[in-house]
Amino acid sequence: MKRHYLNILGVIAAIAALASCSGEGTDPDNGDDDGNDSGTTYTLVANATSLDFGATAASKELSVITNSPNGYTVTPNADWISAEASGTTVTVSVTTNTGDARTGELLIEAEGATDITVTVKQSEATELHASLTGQQYIVWQLDETSGAAIEDKIILSLAEDGNTKHFYIWPDGTSLLGDDSATGANFYGNMNGAMYLKVGSIGWSGAGYIVDNPAEGETDAVAAAYANITADEGEGWYFHAGVKGSPDQGTYFTLGNSVDSYNYTIKWDDYGVNESEWTEIEIPMTDVLATGWTGACCGVNNLIVGSGSVADKKVYYDAVFIYKK
Repeated sequence: MKRHYLNILGVIAAIAALASCSGEGTDPDNGDDDGNDSGTTYTLVANATSLDFGATAASKELSVITNSPNGYTVTPNADWISAEASGTTVTVSVTTNTGDARTGELLIEAEGATDITVTVKQSEATELHASLTGQQYIVWQLDETSGAAIEDKIILSLAEDGNTKHFYIWPDGTSLLGDDSATGANFYGNMNGAMYLKVGSIGWSGAGYIVDNPAEGETDAVAAAYANITADEGEGWYFHAGVKGSPDQGTYFTLGNSVDSYNYTIKWDDYGVNESEWTEIEIPMTDVLATGWTGACCGVNNLIVGSGSVADKKVYYDAVFIYKK
């Protein structure tokens, strides 16, 4: 457990502002190692005595100030709560809750000051969509809330990260455009993420996900994730997507395998996709492997999104991943 030594200049003003959450005490030692005389009073201040979290994994910051010469310590009383202190900031994190609402505590202590107890509350688990109850995931598109619910099951993310993983629209971002008019919840009913695109006016459209200029070891990591599927001969594995919009015959997903080798194409028209509701697509990976697919690694499009040549056609998609049930 780390102690944090604080610069006490300016602390008095902060203490006054946060007095309602503070605790004071008297140093019981007489002439201790810090040179404090008997009767010295120190102040410990926290800017909140209660933190409320939703059901998914999340973090919040708590400000803690003390003039105690040995700083302060923070101790959670439950294994679903963690606390990392850095200077006057404590980052409090909770894991995803899979059961009833729960309550825990953080004990904040400083020598010579009255302890502070911070209550940590987390709401009951929300029922997950069946596609989020799998064992392992290779992800292209997933909103933040849903991603947090399965974060420990994601063995590979191929989503754009601005570094080695990219989503390129061809050519130069003109064939598919962002649709700012899109409204409503995404596939899982959340408001925090989906891909909302529409076809431009150049006569064709296309985009692809790629791992470009991979970092050291990244090629092996990508190959190892795909190997989980081939090792099972595809059994229990599925390609999943939530789609919506106004597709035509040219709207599809294609799973990449190698240069000029795209083994499996999923045409949206085959699923009755429309603008009014999200449509779920699930493809057994046994069908995909039967075409010779082994997964595209690096320098090759691992997933292609196309939407024909009709201007303003809408291409909305979410929850795109391969997962093992």
